[in-house]
Amino acid sequence: MVQAKKALTKMSDLKEIVDYIINKNFDQALKLCEIYQNEKNKYIIFNFKGVIYLSQNNFENAEINFLDSLKENDKFIDPLNNLIQLYSRKKDYGKLLFYAKKLIEIDSSNPSYNYKLGYALEQNNKIEESIEYYKNCINFNGKDKLKALNNIGSILSKSKKYKIANQYYLDSLKIDQNNTLTINNLLSNYLELRDAHTPPSALFRFPRPPKHMSPWAHPDPLRPLIPLELPSVPCLPRRD
Repeated sequence: MVQAKKALTKMSDLKEIVDYIINKNFDQALKLCEIYQNEKNKYIIFNFKGVIYLSQNNFENAEINFLDSLKENDKFIDPLNNLIQLYSRKKDYGKLLFYAKKLIEIDSSNPSYNYKLGYALEQNNKIEESIEYYKNCINFNGKDKLKALNNIGSILSKSKKYKIANQYYLDSLKIDQNNTLTINNLLSNYLELRDAHTPPSALFRFPRPPKHMSPWAHPDPLRPLIPLELPSVPCLPRRD
């Protein structure tokens, strides 16, 4: 019966696995992966299994399956994105940078890929290059624009370039005026500048950051930068 089921595997079967993953029924999702896997879809199944293991913090098995997925189909974007998330969580920044560069090779105008490469470069202390890719992300106007603005502001703040950093924080507030991390970073800079006149009435209309929140000098002022919810993957491949 299992063999017959494998022969009949279709998109709805893969969607069933996705639903179990989203609902965090990982044991059942793994069982279906074994049942539905065949030669044509195993690059997708390996990726699903990697997602399951990553969601369970089983980094070793997650890595094995994401790499197996890439071996089967080196054009499949999902395992690349998931390897980036995996290595970010493991703080393996060398491998993070390696796979972030692979994404850019695939699509250099993708704002998310530019953001991820900027983040990877920052973690490898390649600061000037990091800012370059964060600026690319900002110019492409993608969903990570706010984070890129904050990250540049944070980098500049750590270099004591408070006034330039503030311009990035203020641009970030134009996107989300209630972002407490941005407000916290901006107020921290005003304190460093001892600028009693600029923190301004304009700033006082924003929500106050929590008292326990660290200033921009905190090692991770706007982290995690790569989402840590379910890996960005349970997507089914598009049909061209």
